[in-house]
Amino acid sequence: SSLQSSEKIKRDAAQVVDSINADDIGKFPDRQTGDALQRIAGVQVGRDRGETSSVIVRGLPDVATTLDGNEIFTAVGRRLSYQDLPVQSIGGMDVYKSATANQFEGGIAGAVDIRLRTPFDSKGFTATGYVEDRINKTHGSKNTGDKHSPGGGFLVSNRWDTDFGEMGALFD
Repeated sequence: SSLQSSEKIKRDAAQVVDSINADDIGKFPDRQTGDALQRIAGVQVGRDRGETSSVIVRGLPDVATTLDGNEIFTAVGRRLSYQDLPVQSIGGMDVYKSATANQFEGGIAGAVDIRLRTPFDSKGFTATGYVEDRINKTHGSKNTGDKHSPGGGFLVSNRWDTDFGEMGALFD
């Protein structure tokens, strides 16, 4: 269903857009937000100390990044530090390779819109999660023991009809 959702976004868009979607928590293709972007055709990422530090679309470095369509300001400027956003909270990412008049201005190369999960993504009550244990093997040192890095996450979401309209809540 993630592929079908991505195809629908591309088909319905007025401009050139590619998309990655994750219907279930922990099902995003990569563990880092920036790493998932490089799976999109025409997108390259630059790295600094192993983390994504820049995004290049079709060879041009000026890419605007929005979060749910809103401009982002961080301590380092108007661009998002991709390593600061946990991939488990992302419902999808859209890379716009051409601009329209109604989009946020600022990226010559294009724009990346990161969509967070919302309670209206699912049809009713949803509870999902994952547990993992990454093992880092150490070789060539005095301490040759394996280092375990356990992790996990969960999401609980529900929506219901009230006298005021449809309401939803999500805890991630």
